[in-house]
Amino acid sequence: MPPPRIIAAGATEALTRCCAFRKFLWTPSAPEIHDGFLYLYGWAARQCGVRLHGISLLPNHYHSNVTPTRANLPEFTQRAHRSTACFLQEALKAFGHGKPPCVWDKRPTHYMRLMDVGASMEWALYLRLQAVAAGLVERPEDYPGLCTPLGLMKNGV
Repeated sequence: MPPPRIIAAGATEALTRCCAFRKFLWTPSAPEIHDGFLYLYGWAARQCGVRLHGISLLPNHYHSNVTPTRANLPEFTQRAHRSTACFLQEALKAFGHGKPPCVWDKRPTHYMRLMDVGASMEWALYLRLQAVAAGLVERPEDYPGLCTPLGLMKNGV
């Protein structure tokens, strides 16, 4: 059993979660899918008092940069993952595709504390360039999916 996480209010964290079996469930083929993910992720952040600084949603995983105002990051990720999974299952069903039995991998969300401004900037660039690094596009602005512009990452929402 891994040691318990230390969750601190006001500490900026980088989060990563993979899809079940690394399936490409979040492909940017329909803008409604990524819009729904962003809406529900933002809703969970607002419900839990978490500031969202940036997010990058790729076909088989996502990365985000958040700062909880209370020590409740596990509650936030539980709400965000449950609501986005239910949304995707119903959206795929509505588009005439099979409803996957599970969306998110059984392994827990990866948390990484960003200790200073340099680490936060490095992670912000990582979020922005992830689609390029994965070979999906040549330039970040060409990615049709969800990727937060750098200008919006300063204070969070």
